[in-house]
Amino acid sequence: MKRAYERYGGARGYTSDEFRGVAEDVAGTNLREWFRRSVSSTEELEYDDLIESYGLAFTGGDVPADRWTLEFRDNATAAQLRNRDAWLGRPAGR
Repeated sequence: MKRAYERYGGARGYTSDEFRGVAEDVAGTNLREWFRRSVSSTEELEYDDLIESYGLAFTGGDVPADRWTLEFRDNATAAQLRNRDAWLGRPAGR
């Protein structure tokens, strides 16, 4: 966001393609397919691998209308706890 603001800030703003270009510059890789799946489509997003790496889990009902919550896993590994602490800005080991 900072790079997009630096490059395109002001009254004009930026297009979605320009923002994707900035994201690709920062990531160092082509993100066209990721943006297509994650932003420009109605495909279901895959969260499992990401939330697993932070020791988190979705809990809730079996039908889409039920309320889902994101919770800390009781059985998180040491690596998952380190990832989560780094993400939340907490000291390792709480």
